[in-house]
Amino acid sequence: ISINIRMCLERFHSKSNHFFTNPSNHFLLPTTEPKFSMMNLIIIFTFVIASLILASCLMKRKKEKKSTNKLGEKMEKIVNNGLTYQTSIQFKFATANVGSAIETKQPYACEHSFKMRLKDEDKIPKKLERFKIPKGQNYNVSFPINDEDQVNPPWYQIAIGSMLNIPPVKDQNSKFPEDVISSDEAFKAWEDNTVGKIYKSFKHTFIHLQDYDISSDRGISLMSFNGLGCHYMKKINRDSDDNKSNNDDPLKTYEKELESAQYMIDLSILGQFPVRQGFVRYGCIAYYNDKYDIIGIFASHYKELYTPASDKAKWEHAKWILRVTIATVSTIKCHLLESHEIIAHAFVIATRENLHFDHPLRRFLKPFCFRTIYINHSAAQNLVGKKQLVHRAWAFDYEQVIGILKALNGSYKFDLHKNRFKTNGMTDVPDEHFPIQTDMNEYWEITHQFVANYLKIYYKDDEALNVDKYIPDWYSKLCKGLKLDKDNDPLCELTLDNVTDMICNKIFNGSAWHQYVGNTIQEYLKRPNWFGSKICDNLSTQSDIQSYIQAITVGLLTGLPMPNIINNWKFILLEDDKYSQTRKVFDDWQNELKAMSLRVIKRNETRRMPILFCEPSTLDCSVGV
Repeated sequence: ISINIRMCLERFHSKSNHFFTNPSNHFLLPTTEPKFSMMNLIIIFTFVIASLILASCLMKRKKEKKSTNKLGEKMEKIVNNGLTYQTSIQFKFATANVGSAIETKQPYACEHSFKMRLKDEDKIPKKLERFKIPKGQNYNVSFPINDEDQVNPPWYQIAIGSMLNIPPVKDQNSKFPEDVISSDEAFKAWEDNTVGKIYKSFKHTFIHLQDYDISSDRGISLMSFNGLGCHYMKKINRDSDDNKSNNDDPLKTYEKELESAQYMIDLSILGQFPVRQGFVRYGCIAYYNDKYDIIGIFASHYKELYTPASDKAKWEHAKWILRVTIATVSTIKCHLLESHEIIAHAFVIATRENLHFDHPLRRFLKPFCFRTIYINHSAAQNLVGKKQLVHRAWAFDYEQVIGILKALNGSYKFDLHKNRFKTNGMTDVPDEHFPIQTDMNEYWEITHQFVANYLKIYYKDDEALNVDKYIPDWYSKLCKGLKLDKDNDPLCELTLDNVTDMICNKIFNGSAWHQYVGNTIQEYLKRPNWFGSKICDNLSTQSDIQSYIQAITVGLLTGLPMPNIINNWKFILLEDDKYSQTRKVFDDWQNELKAMSLRVIKRNETRRMPILFCEPSTLDCSVGV
């Protein structure tokens, strides 16, 4: 509490020289009598009460914990000694919040406890109120603040979050002891004492990565084609105009070493962004042969190619660069910016600001917009701002964080998910080796048929859509939010086919795609030598203690299970003269999803490494977390 009071006082009175501190951070007497405003006192009182609530919450959970084993206690001490005060409190706060939500089964997976309001605004709001983005932190994304289903966080959570964003960003690069890093038993003991219950709630998405040793050459190859990052895999076309004109292409520079290269993952874009002192830049290009084995990694930081024949320490370091870069691009670009802040955001804004609640399309979209505004607003408050979690967990200075988000947002080009695997040259790769396209294509077809069947009940043709009082404005705003050119992009034409594709893409984005780029990473972060968020400049091959906990914290806060897409959604339907038809559409859709789940499980039996990020029984209904 005293630390929080000190930070508040220094924050509000540093300019007037009322206070100063000695090197040991203890208060000395004020040089002059401070003049406290009522606002100062209110803020200090809020922080004090928030501290007491946090302390009470943590003490309560500590008492509820089962007796810990000695190994677990040892691991907790090792971890705590490697953390800053801020990181330790933030991790405990995250585990307390997520653990409480899981224990109370919030949100419940049943129709009466989704807290999905079937009546909210009596009138369509002209414009939803937006979060005021602090100066210097705007990357051309807006954040509405009033979710129709989820109330804003309680004041004490906001206060605690604000306190955690006050301390300076400090990298404390303490390593795990060698005997610990290689001990799966030690980390399991630590999990049992800290995040065990939370991980159990994610187990339906876990594939037992420990069986595949993803830090090994074979594990890297399996992960690259079957796991996180595989959507960036593409077949090499040496005859393309881009390859012919690019003299800096490693395929030319290292022609002999990469002679057998047939596939590649190119994430070199991050190499242009500097990092804080003591760290290596992100960014690399990985190459694979026709047997799907990794044969080389070009590291952007070193501007050099490393192969299995290179110095062992450098090769292991290059593989760590690849894994961390995949985690970084998947989380910041694919998950945070594209899935949440562009696609989901565009849909929920267009829907809330243009369709009244009893419009058949708004009712239909209800589950797929669940908690979107709430979670994006929370990200603006606690995730993407200065001294917030993204800034701390990754090795970028904040100017680089904003620069990256601006660059990615500015260069974003919308395309339907169904086209994602048609241009990468991977269509002829067997399902055993590249399963993502099989499952995602099937899920797209099921979802597309579901949307088409519902729309044709209310709109028999394109003209019916265009004469609807609300649909034209809704669709126009949606296309604008997705950065489509209304004069040149065929998707902007208001037709049944286009609307079906757009809505299908929305559902796909919030369920299968969000599961892949957002929730899957939970398992990959379980061990510090699997995946991470920073690359130390000492030929590192694993996360330091603080980076490990920061990455896990990001995963915990962005992976809380939401209502499952396989569910009884018929309560959201309008009970009009078409009710019997719409009920049947939903029943047929649910039956198709259940049948697909069985097919995915069957296909996983013959795959080199199973995938569950497009298995319907594991999918959420929206990007609500």
